[in-house]
Amino acid sequence: METRIAPIIAAALLGLCAGACGSVASNFEMHPKAVVEDKTVDSNTAILLVGNAGPASIGYVQFVHSFMPAINVGNIVLPPNGIIAVPVPVGITNMEINCYTIAGRGGGYLPSGMSVGFIPVHTPRMNITAHGVYYVATIVAGEARKFTVTPDPGMLKQFKSTHPQIARLTAVNFSWPK
Repeated sequence: METRIAPIIAAALLGLCAGACGSVASNFEMHPKAVVEDKTVDSNTAILLVGNAGPASIGYVQFVHSFMPAINVGNIVLPPNGIIAVPVPVGITNMEINCYTIAGRGGGYLPSGMSVGFIPVHTPRMNITAHGVYYVATIVAGEARKFTVTPDPGMLKQFKSTHPQIARLTAVNFSWPK
């Protein structure tokens, strides 16, 4: 009996995975690179902004959403009072910052499955419905679950001056400072 059920369960799981993965936009990247140089952004891409108000630099940020897999932005140095820009496809739903690591301190998993080095955040979920710029959160690096969804005007002003092409995009859930 068990030998007949196993292939049915495997086929069902494969179908679920294919359905979930088929929902992901064609320009989806599991490991997008943070935008370090100012550039234009194509019309089916949005930009997520994440700030750092903590005393330490951030080295990795993970976004989870309604699709699989998570969006992992690594090999970054987000210094205190800085902002990073992450390109994502339009259409992602229920997106949130799940966790991050401090720069120079990696994160990983023990053989038991327990995670080490990741600091939980769990920002409010948002839908990326249109081309534009979304402010996700300002993380207080070094403190679990400590963040604000209100952007710091000084940090935004600095980002706007170094990334004028991105600043020309519509700000979806915040206002650019003058």
